[in-house]
Amino acid sequence: MRDEAGQIVLTRKIFPNFLCVESSTYNRSQRSEQRFHVPSFVWCIMILMRTPSIPMIGFLQAAGIVAYVTLLIAAAGTVGPYLDVEFPFAPFLFLLLFCFSALLCASIALGYPVMLAHQGKLKQAARIICWMIFWLGTLIFVLTVLTAIFFRGMGI
Repeated sequence: MRDEAGQIVLTRKIFPNFLCVESSTYNRSQRSEQRFHVPSFVWCIMILMRTPSIPMIGFLQAAGIVAYVTLLIAAAGTVGPYLDVEFPFAPFLFLLLFCFSALLCASIALGYPVMLAHQGKLKQAARIICWMIFWLGTLIFVLTVLTAIFFRGMGI
């Protein structure tokens, strides 16, 4: 179903856990109606991706940084035992990895806000950065508490 502007309208019909999406497609001079059902979790993702709020953007950016750091630590723990302790290029590789990490984290954290600032939306860009800092601090606190709870007494 479409509204006055021609946008697809998402409506729930017959099944409570499914979303019925109706779309019209024009093929040369023929009009064909298409109707398909989407599970409700996909509907939730579609709604989130359609209108992301500023706190959600900040959370996704903070989660991206936490995911990158987690993958980096897992990779270092996996590869670390195979590297020689007297490896001559270890400081060089460490600095390269540090620079790459700084660049990637800056891109994740500041890429979208800089784009908004370039468009003149400074207030929205500043709010996204503030929410990202809040969510990153919250995630660090929660992960620290969970680590203290679950790994207490293990010598870690």
